[in-house]
Amino acid sequence: MVNIDYSNIMKDPSDYITEDEMIKFKEHFKAQGLTRMALLVWTLFRTGRRISEIVGINPKNYNTHYPGLRPCDFDTKTKKIRFYILKKNHVKRMDKQGKIKPDEKVKKELFEKQPKERWIMYDIKTFDILYRFCEANNIPPFECIFPYGRVVVDRMIKKAAKELNLVREGEKYIKNKVTGIKEKRPKQFHPHCFRHGFGKQFMNKNPNDPRALIILNRILDHSSLDLTARYSDQEDMEAKETLDKAFNR
Repeated sequence: MVNIDYSNIMKDPSDYITEDEMIKFKEHFKAQGLTRMALLVWTLFRTGRRISEIVGINPKNYNTHYPGLRPCDFDTKTKKIRFYILKKNHVKRMDKQGKIKPDEKVKKELFEKQPKERWIMYDIKTFDILYRFCEANNIPPFECIFPYGRVVVDRMIKKAAKELNLVREGEKYIKNKVTGIKEKRPKQFHPHCFRHGFGKQFMNKNPNDPRALIILNRILDHSSLDLTARYSDQEDMEAKETLDKAFNR
């Protein structure tokens, strides 16, 4: 039996982005002529992938283990999409533009510990829109669909939220890079909110499916069910039903 801690369930709306908010971001970028950014926020919400697994700068040698989603990552037969799940040590070895830091020792360490390859099946609409975008724009097989750095995307999303007058309620503690002291600051929109939005939407659409939590855990590639359980708000009702079945026959 898996012991799940439900104390940190993501019920606070400021922790995730809703579908309506995602659409506002998408339309905002589209109005500015930023077609790829519009598609990027849509992709983040529809796939639940981490930003480091989708964006990336094109390397000169087109090594497929560099971060970034590419046309070669789409399997038209199975309708699955390949992602490279980056570990923290991979992300730390990138600069602000998403490039691997120019250090031979770092490069050696990085490629000795290759990112985990995952083929994930999503809905047909998500697959088709991304694949057709690659075809329509003649994107080469090994070229990144979203050639941005993680920091650039983060800044663009924060700027768009400000221009759209979208505000997140609440505060959180952020470590000051200079002093090392955690300081209380207002919550802001960031790329990871779209991942949270995907998880919340998935669980809301599958409230009575006992397999939903395990399936979502596999899609998001969480290390434990404890993390995935944050997206569920059905635990009280399920616990009551389980106890009723066990003791009130």
